[in-house]
Amino acid sequence: MAITLTGKVTNKDWLALKPYKTFNDYDKPFLKLASEVNNLLSKEKKWFLKYEMGSENLKELACILTSYFEDFISEIGIWQTFINHNKETCGFYLPFYDLTEYDTEYLNPQDIAYLIWHYMSKNYVDSTLAPDFPLTLVLHQT
Repeated sequence: MAITLTGKVTNKDWLALKPYKTFNDYDKPFLKLASEVNNLLSKEKKWFLKYEMGSENLKELACILTSYFEDFISEIGIWQTFINHNKETCGFYLPFYDLTEYDTEYLNPQDIAYLIWHYMSKNYVDSTLAPDFPLTLVLHQT
């Protein structure tokens, strides 16, 4: 069976990662953004196909990255709690990345790189991907 990278991010895709089950007006702009993120991810299809990730993976990753933005813009605080916990317990906000220009009050490319790396590492189990895996470095700048 061939792996493809086509498909639209749907209400069902968006709600799969949410603690609620009903799509409403609040979700509409985030769903639109998730679709745009999915389109950007699809442009790097050689990487995803190489690691046998198909359209469902890309849609899920797009929803995760958009949820990171939602967390920031809506001031939910999940990411802030995560990085603050890392700082308290490990001495740094995120492992692996240069944080000299890291701003805890804003969106950071290192956050995007970490989320992509974490997702790819969790979903591609045939080998270990380094945090500076070329795909994460390409995508976090997009």
